[in-house]
Amino acid sequence: LAERKYLASFFGRTDLVRGPHPWVGGVDVRKEILRLKELPGSEDLQYGDGATHDVMHAAYGNARFCFVPRGKSGWSLRLFEVLFAGCVPVVISDKWELPFEDFLDVTRFVIKWPSTQIGPQLLVYLRSLPDSVVQGYMDEIRRVRCWYFYPPKKLDIRGHLQRQHKLCPEEDGRDAVTGVLRQLKAKRRRS
Repeated sequence: LAERKYLASFFGRTDLVRGPHPWVGGVDVRKEILRLKELPGSEDLQYGDGATHDVMHAAYGNARFCFVPRGKSGWSLRLFEVLFAGCVPVVISDKWELPFEDFLDVTRFVIKWPSTQIGPQLLVYLRSLPDSVVQGYMDEIRRVRCWYFYPPKKLDIRGHLQRQHKLCPEEDGRDAVTGVLRQLKAKRRRS
């Protein structure tokens, strides 16, 4: 935790496609996130646009928190990327239900923040969290992140990398496919 240089990181574009929903409206979350860097004392925030995945993932691994606004749809690939970087996701999407909330206590590894409250109060809150609390979030991320991993095909290079780095071994039985099947089983009609 001490080696992480930045309080928070955000890599993403702000364009019309990612602004407020055209029919629903609301806050342009990405623009509000970018406005945070204009605040006094925001030198510990890191932003990027158009960076390679290597640069982006290294930056996420160097931050305590990562801002996760909605993507083009109601969810964002960024959630999965930041979980595997060990960065605490700060989800800024008011109506987003996270995967596997039925059996994972997401409050132990995700901070949900209202989109109408993006401003100095967000940074004050993140800075106020003791290291022990942030470390607790990060420990829980390491414990649950494999639930968000889709196992590769046997001949996929990702399978080799998975085995080489001992990341989310299949024998653990904790992966996204197992999670989906678990949720479907719980929803199955009882007759």
